[in-house]
Parts: sequence; structure tokens; C-alpha cells
Amino acid sequence: MRRHSISNIPGDATRYDLAMMFASCGTIRNASILTNNNPNRPGEGLVEFQTKQGAENAVRDMNGADMKGHALRVGFSKYYGGKLNKS
Repeated sequence: MRRHSISNIPGDATRYDLAMMFASCGTIRNASILTNNNPNRPGEGLVEFQTKQGAENAVRDMNGADMKGHALRVGFSKYYGGKLNKS
């Protein structure tokens, strides 16, 4: 599986911020953040990698990484429901 669910994302983060945060792990196919109407509340999102190695790097290197003062939680995801914010 090459898709990850990411939680504890800062409420003001964009999908670009998320993609840049994970770019060192491998080539990203898509990064999305769930719509969050409260910028003070941590959000959730998805990052999908081109390769399995990129996905494995993300779990190994980014789980617990700091993003604007928030420790990210990264895990493999088979399915992730919710409304994605593609902007």
C-alpha cells in the first residue's frame, strides 16, 4: 500500500505544505487534506506515494515529525473516508 493517513496536521496547513513535508520520502502522487473549518483544530489528510519504498520511508521517517508545532501521526491506509480538500 502506498497511501498513508496523516493525523494531527496543523489546521492552517495546505496540501502543498503536506506534500513539501513528505517530499524527502519519495515521489508523491497526491496529497490531500480533509476539510477543516476550524484552523485551530488539528486536521487529517492523505499522502500517496509513487513507490512502495517512498511509503515505507514516510512511516519510518515522518511518524512523530514536527509540522508547525504538531507531532504528525503517520500510518498505512487502505481506505480513508471523508471529504477531501483538493485546493
